[in-house]
Amino acid sequence: MATLRDELPGESVIAEVAEEYAQQVERAEDGGCILAASLEQVTEQVRETYPFHPSFKHLVALFKENEGFRQKRGLMQFTAGLLKSVAQCESDDVFLIGTQHLDLNDD
Repeated sequence: MATLRDELPGESVIAEVAEEYAQQVERAEDGGCILAASLEQVTEQVRETYPFHPSFKHLVALFKENEGFRQKRGLMQFTAGLLKSVAQCESDDVFLIGTQHLDLNDD
């Protein structure tokens, strides 16, 4: 399977990632860890936001609500930093880009 570093994968790979993510959410739900939307809703959210984690759209919404923040430029800089961190990541297991990949040591 190609990683995000190489190129965006085809629809079948995106569907596979979305379904696996939804199954992991369902397992967490069964364990009482979280309460989530239906399996189909979670899968659709991943497909809509791929290659980014579905929570990334909520982060973008937070930037929009901050009136003093340079919304477009600031969000672009933040996203560029996030993508730079993913590109420098040593592992090949990045399937959904999220803030967990952000290198906080990067100036």
